[in-house]
Amino acid sequence: MTLNENKAYKSGFVTLVGRPNAGKSTLLNAIMGKKIAITSGTAQTTRHRFRAVKTTASYQLVIVDTPGIHKPHDALGEELNTSALKALEDVDAVAMLVDSSAPVGTGDEWVAAQVKRVKTPKLLVLSKTDLVDDEHLASQREAALALGLWDAVVECSAETGDGVSLFEEELV
Repeated sequence: MTLNENKAYKSGFVTLVGRPNAGKSTLLNAIMGKKIAITSGTAQTTRHRFRAVKTTASYQLVIVDTPGIHKPHDALGEELNTSALKALEDVDAVAMLVDSSAPVGTGDEWVAAQVKRVKTPKLLVLSKTDLVDDEHLASQREAALALGLWDAVVECSAETGDGVSLFEEELV
C-alpha cells in the first residue's frame, strides 16, 4: 500500500492570533518539535509574521505565527497589529489563543471581534493549561467560549505537550 492510498492528502494555512504572551510562538515550537520562534515573557517579542511548515505523510500545515494583538500605544504597536490582522486574510483556519492563566478581558474581546469577521473555520485554543487547576480552567473555558462561535475548542499546554497533537488533529 502506498502512502495516502485510502485518504486524501490535506494541506492548509492556519494563523495563530491572540493577545501578547498568549502562547502562540510556544505552541508553534511545540508543533514543530524544535525552537524556531523566539519566546519570551516580554510583550512584542514576535515582531513580524512568519511561517513554519509541518509536513507528514497525510498532511501539511503552514502555520502563520503573528505578533500579539493589543491596544497600541505607539507606532510600533500599530504596525504589529496591522501585521497580525493581515494574517487573517487568505488562510484556511484561524486559531485564537487565550491564556488560561490570565483573566479573559477586553483585549481578548477585541481580538475575537477581529476573528469573527473572517469566514474561515475558527478554533479556540485555551493555552497554558499547565499553569491552572481544573476549576480555574473550567471558568476560563466558559469566559472564552462567550467570545464567539467556535468550530472547535482545544485546551493545551505547549510547555508540557498536553493537547498539542489534539490541536493538530482539529486543524487537519
